Amino acid sequence: MPARPKENTPQVKKTPKRVIFVNRFYAPDLSATSQILTDVAETLAISGNQVWVFASRTTYEGDRIQTKAELLNNVSVHRVWSTRFGRALTI
Repeated sequence: MPARPKENTPQVKKTPKRVIFVNRFYAPDLSATSQILTDVAETLAISGNQVWVFASRTTYEGDRIQTKAELLNNVSVHRVWSTRFGRALTI
């Protein structure tokens, strides 16, 4: 049985953190980094933190353009234009 806290023990108030992630891809993209970041960001948001993600508007597959800004599961997602340089591009 867990020990009960003493009545005079001060309660620690958790202050929500502001967390910013920058990654090339984010959900609903299917890239591995997108899936991992989505799990981390949503878990932090559920815990009461303010979470922002900045990602590319292009997808890993390059088949569509994502919306410019949206709120996904309490995560504020902002998408910016980026090049596809380095992905199937030969110079």
